[in-house]
Amino acid sequence: GLPWLVAPTVSSPTASVSTPTPPTPGTTTSTNTNTLATDGEVIGYAYASWFRARTAYRFSVEDSIYVDHQYTGCGVGRALLSQLVALLTAQGHRQMLAVIGDAAHHASIQLHASFGFRQAGLMKSVGWKLGKWIDVVTMQLALSDGDSSPPAHDPLPVCDVDPSAALPLK
Repeated sequence: GLPWLVAPTVSSPTASVSTPTPPTPGTTTSTNTNTLATDGEVIGYAYASWFRARTAYRFSVEDSIYVDHQYTGCGVGRALLSQLVALLTAQGHRQMLAVIGDAAHHASIQLHASFGFRQAGLMKSVGWKLGKWIDVVTMQLALSDGDSSPPAHDPLPVCDVDPSAALPLK
C-alpha cells in the first residue's frame, strides 16, 4: 500500500529523525513511521493516496500532511514530506500532487515549493471551511523520470502499513 508517516512529540531537543531504507524491488517492510521522539503525542502525520482510482492514473499520487499548529515552523512538515517523497519515488510513482485546501495556507504552499512542487492549478471557491468559501491550490512534483520516459513496471509497494495505525492530531 501507500505510506503513512507519523511524528510523535519531541521529548528532548536532541531527538532525531529516523529514515527508513527502501527495500529492494519486490520486497515489503512491515512498518513505516517517522519518529521524532518517544512521548507518544502525535504532532503531525503524512500519507499518500491515489490521485484517481482508474488504472491510467496508477503512477500519480496525492500527498496529505498535517502538523499541529503549535509545531509549525519546527521542521516536522519538512521531515514528513522528505520521507514521503523518497518512499513514493522508490515505489515507482511518477507524479505527486498536493491539493492544498486553502490558497491562504502559505506555509503548506511554501513547504511544497521548497521541494520543487510547482503550482498546477487554482480552483476558486470549491471548498467551504470555517464559515467561508476557500480556493484550492494544486501543486505538482515529477518523481524520478516524471514523464520523460515510459514506466518499466507498475509502482511497487515499499511498505504494508495499516492506515488505522496512524493516529490523528488532537
